[in-house]
Amino acid sequence: MLKKILRILWRTILGLFALGLAFVLVVVFINCFDEDPKPVPATLRVPPNQLTSGQNLFMGIVGLDAPEGTSPVDFAEKKMAQYKKLVDALDRGESIPAPTTFGMPMDGQVDFHGDVYFKSPLGLSIWRTVPSHEAEIRKLLEGNQLLYRNYLALHGYQAYYDTSPPTPSPPYFFIIRTELRNLFLADIALRMHSTSVEERKKALMLLEADMRTWHAMLTGEGHLLSQMFAASYLNADCILLADMIADEKVDVESLSPMFERMVAPYAYADWKTNKSIVREFQLQEPRWRLLEKNGPPHGPDDDTWWDRKERDFGGHFLKMNATSNLDMQHYLQALAVANADPANLTRARDAYKEWANEQASYRLDYLYNPYGKILISIDAFSMMDQYQFRSYDVAALQHMVKLGFEIRRRRIGAAGVPAFMAAHPEYAVHPVTRQAFFWNAENNEMSLSPQASTGKGRRFTIPVWHLANDAGGDRKVSR
Repeated sequence: MLKKILRILWRTILGLFALGLAFVLVVVFINCFDEDPKPVPATLRVPPNQLTSGQNLFMGIVGLDAPEGTSPVDFAEKKMAQYKKLVDALDRGESIPAPTTFGMPMDGQVDFHGDVYFKSPLGLSIWRTVPSHEAEIRKLLEGNQLLYRNYLALHGYQAYYDTSPPTPSPPYFFIIRTELRNLFLADIALRMHSTSVEERKKALMLLEADMRTWHAMLTGEGHLLSQMFAASYLNADCILLADMIADEKVDVESLSPMFERMVAPYAYADWKTNKSIVREFQLQEPRWRLLEKNGPPHGPDDDTWWDRKERDFGGHFLKMNATSNLDMQHYLQALAVANADPANLTRARDAYKEWANEQASYRLDYLYNPYGKILISIDAFSMMDQYQFRSYDVAALQHMVKLGFEIRRRRIGAAGVPAFMAAHPEYAVHPVTRQAFFWNAENNEMSLSPQASTGKGRRFTIPVWHLANDAGGDRKVSR
């Protein structure tokens, strides 16, 4: 009896082993073949660059820290040449230094001296803090003349096109140092506090030019993060503009034509991330090329004979054409979100998430190219959940600044604000939710509910001008 039980048990074990082995062999076999590559649709192709280096805002930003006697464009071209050498080394399979936050460090580059510690451009109002720090601001302007001059020169570029070679992890060439941005905003605020009419006009001209510059970057040919930084810079400019408009001491009426141009909201299409989604897809080709050459990612210590064999075996389950084809589907899904109108954005985002969840679920077709499917699902969950919403949050802020300007221009008292907002939804609602902005009559403030997760201290509240001694009516006062 015992022998019979042991025989049955042995046969069961052998059967399960044979079944498992057959399963493994089938999985190995079906992963012996790759798909044919699919052609890239026109919607995922980056248009050619039509700008010269001297017209391209991207080159001006890259060369922002150019030393005395070297033009920013020439310095940017040197940086690009150095970076191209690193990209070529990467293609040859060599390891390269990790990119720094601000792109390629170069000999002779100019650094910012000092600390604008009293200002967060997206947090507390620089308008109120600047007057008590005038001496510090003037000292910082004196100590950073060259860097500040190069920053103001950015206002002369026509458009933005990222010309850096595509790599899996490109340096953040498009970031402006926070200290420099803070100094610019502090300088504008200081000029606007001046008693000189000419100084105030110059300040508004500079701020208007700055907004044009970041609008060019927002609508240009760059990556997702570059568009988010452009939106962030516009966010800070709009907050400063709103603080000026709300201040009774600022003679908005005599400078009304300039203010009217600056508060005019951009078309919602300008805030879409469709161009940057296409740019992100362009980065994928070198990523897959690197994977094909070097196999699955591994650390510097994972290079024993066993580690290499393990990678070779794992590489069998990574089919490059199949992965690239699936990635193309992923970016077409992401592009559909980016192209959605604001009112349909949440629905489009939910459809994208549903697709991403489906790719991440363990189904029977996961047996083919499992490694590639995992990579795509990780990438899918890291994208598109916040970026387009963040962009429209800043668009909503811009509309709120326009609303604040109209309240002042028409001299509407606190009690009349809700009716004015209801009569002008084109200024007074968030483009995604169509939710009206919040009006706090007690504090004379207006705010919006951001749809993206925002960083600590990011401000979506503006002060609103109010009639002197206004008790809630629409009484006018002499000035």
